[in-house]
Formats: sequence, C-alpha cells, structure tokens
Amino acid sequence: MKIPFFILILFTLQFSWSQDKTIHCDINELSRLTVKDISVLSAFELFHLGVCEYRFNNFKRASSYFQSAEVKGFEDNTLLNKYSKLCNEGLLATKLLENAAQANTDDPFNPNLALAENSLTKVETSSLENYNNSLQHDLLNHIFIFISIIGFLLALRLFLKFQKEQTHNVFLGIFIFGISLMLFELALYWWKDSNYNPRVSFFRIQFFLWIPSIYLYMRNKLTAAIGIDKKEFVIHYSVFIIALVALLILGNYNPTTDSAFSDFLSKFLNSLYFKSVHSTIYVILLLSLFTKNKAKLSPVNKNWLILLLSFIGIIMVLIYTRTLFEQIHSFDYLSKYFAAIILSIFISVAGLMLFIQPEIITKAEDISHPKEPKYKNSGLTDDMLFILKIQLDELLQKKKPYLDNNITLEKLSQELNTDRYSLSQVINQEYGKNFYEFINDYRVEETINIINKSKEIKSVNDLIYESGFNNRVSFYKAFKKRKNMTPMEYVKTVHA
Repeated sequence: MKIPFFILILFTLQFSWSQDKTIHCDINELSRLTVKDISVLSAFELFHLGVCEYRFNNFKRASSYFQSAEVKGFEDNTLLNKYSKLCNEGLLATKLLENAAQANTDDPFNPNLALAENSLTKVETSSLENYNNSLQHDLLNHIFIFISIIGFLLALRLFLKFQKEQTHNVFLGIFIFGISLMLFELALYWWKDSNYNPRVSFFRIQFFLWIPSIYLYMRNKLTAAIGIDKKEFVIHYSVFIIALVALLILGNYNPTTDSAFSDFLSKFLNSLYFKSVHSTIYVILLLSLFTKNKAKLSPVNKNWLILLLSFIGIIMVLIYTRTLFEQIHSFDYLSKYFAAIILSIFISVAGLMLFIQPEIITKAEDISHPKEPKYKNSGLTDDMLFILKIQLDELLQKKKPYLDNNITLEKLSQELNTDRYSLSQVINQEYGKNFYEFINDYRVEETINIINKSKEIKSVNDLIYESGFNNRVSFYKAFKKRKNMTPMEYVKTVHA
C-alpha cells in the first residue's frame, strides 16, 4: 500500500511542475522572452514564441522558433509538427498573395488572388481545428478518466484485502495502479482544459514499475509465496527507483542554460531503447516461468495467465514499434492513443473478472507441491472441480451454512446441487482436509470475528452455538488446534 501512495504523491508534485499548455500571447511576456538570447530560452519558451508569431501571421519567424524548439527537445512532436506544417502553408499562401497582387493589382476577380486569400484564411483557422479537441475527443478523454478511476478503485481493493496475506495480489494492485495512472495522465495531457504539459511525462518511468510487478505477481501466485525480501525488492525495482530519483531532480532542476546533466537525465527517462531492453528481460522471465509450469496449472488459471501474457505482448509490440518509428511524429500520437485504448480494455476486463469470479485472479496455486491424484476414477474434470470449488467458497461466504450445528456433507452437497462424493472430492483434493476439519476452520474464524467485534464477552458458552459448534469439548479442541490457545485466553488478549 505504501508504494502506490508514494507514487501518487510524486505524481501530484509532477502535476505542479507541469507547464501551462495554454499559450497566452501577452505583450509583457513576449517582451520578456524576445529580449533574451535564443540560446538561453527553453524548448517551451521557444515554442511559446513560435505560436504567438504564427498567430500574428509572422510565419517565417514562427518557423524559425519551432525549429529551435525541436532542437532543444520540445516533447510534443505531434503538435510541433502540425505548427511547422501550418507555417510552411502560411509562407506559401503569403507568397501566392504577393505574386497575385503584383500580377494584377486592379483586378478584384484575379483567380490567383482569390486562391491565395482562401489559402491564407484556411491557414489562420486551421490552428484552432488542429489544436483544440473536438467533442468526440473530449468525450473519449472523459471515458479514459472514468476507466482510470475504476482502475484506482480496483487497485485499492487489492491492497486493502490482500496486503497481509496472498501478497501476489498486492503486486497485481501495483500493476493496475500504474496503468491506471498512465491512462489518467494521458487523458489529462490531451484534455485542453487541464493545462498539463510536463517536461517528462510521469508515465515514462512507470514502464520500469509495471513489468517487475507483473512478474512478481505471477511468480508468487504460482508458488503461494507470502512476499519478497528487501534484497529482492531492490533488485527488481532498482531501475524504477533510479528513474524516479532522476524525474525528481529534473522536475526541480530548471537551469537557465542547457547542461550535459539535464540532457543526460532527459535522455535516460525518455529512452525507448532502454525501456525495450529492460522490458524484454522480464518478458523472457515471464515466458520461461509460464512455459515451465503450464502443465501443472489448472485450466482456468492457465487461461487467465495467457490473457495476462497476451496483454503484456501487445504492450511490448507497441514499445518496439515506438522505438523503431519514434522519429515519425504522427505515429507517436497514434501509438499513445492505441496504448490508452488497450489499457482501458485491460482495466475493464480485470474489473469484470474481479466482480464476477475474483478467485481466478486472486487465488494462489501452489505448483511447488502438486497434489497426488486420489480420485483416479472420478468423473469430475479439472474444470468441474474448479467451478465446484468456486461455488462452495461463495456459498460459505454468503449463506454461512457452517453456523448450522447439524450440518452434514449430505446437506451441504444439496445446497450446491451436487452429490456428496463430488463435494467430498473437492474438499479433500482442493483443501487437503476432511469435511469436519474444513467446516471447523470456518467456525473458528467466525468465533474470532465475534470476539473482535464484541466490546465485551460475557460467556464463552454463547460463542459455542453462535459459531456453529454443538458442544464445549469440540469447540475448545478445534479453537486451540488452530490458534494455539483457548478461547478465553484469546478473549483476554483482545479485550485486555
């Protein structure tokens, strides 16, 4: 829970460092910038000047500023490319206008003059058409923000429910939190009213967080591990920590002139080649882990992990293609939109699965200790066993049949619309216990919940029947076996 909370704080700082995306051509601000030498202006300041000169129809000057902004490393190549193209069209339109006017200044119906004026009018209005978001664009951004909020809630649920045990789900929560934050940031960046335009987008460092988190989720899910030690944590998240520190420095570092240090940090954070290499290492580890253990997996778990690996595969293809075609400005824009759509689909699918069948995602499958096939002649397939197990878990959580002190295997099987032999196989094979041990586990947990929620326990005898036991001996024996203390001793520790 601490990692995502820390990241959220840093993202808030990142938002405060972001530059104003709205260009105001204020005369005082322009005077302040134009008196400076062009070498000391930042990429954004040069872009600012270029936009204002463009609005004043000074296309040649604007084009010069845009070229300088590109050299200085202005991040939004798509926007820069659009304005550069508009400047070229503006220069051409101006030249046509001048030539047409010189050719026949007295003829108002000169076709060349009309063509030039129309071209110039088109250039003057095209900035608004290209830069401002359309209604559809705004709607899509709102959808992205809505889905990212759903992702945050899913991650929060995973953190709160599984932070102490089954910690593989915490790593999945970190992963979902990270992709939700990227989706949220992209929507903010595209949304014209947010004024979000950072030097280095926060999502650029999250690639170093995602892939280790999904690897640790899969590894711990397949081994039912409790977590990772500090050394392992540092090894897997070291690159992300370094990138985070670099982003913090770059966010606070605002030199009046460019420096080798600033350039190095910016190149490190924006390097698609480095991200590709780092991600490829973990993809190899993921594929190796899955290939090695897929024969031991239950069909449902196997399908879920295949879906997860497919999503990672799509993201990797996107990273590779962005690396190969990063110089193509239009591809940069389109690839980011495609990434936002893919992230939205994954968050939606994961949310749906967590709502309908959370066990598929959250339950660990300990493949390090495979179960012996006790029921060789059983007619139940692995899929049927898994589905019956899910139905049993849901029944126990919702209806709590174990509170009936006369519950039997026969009664419980009737509740599940199955036979007692199939239910016995599920309990023995999937939980490694007999029926009464299995039921007593739930009864003891119910006793603990009652004790923890009650301000005062007047009589332990009341607990016996409230938790489903039918006699004092079996109650004490079951409780002490599981908690290594008597019920009264436990009451004293809680209400001391």
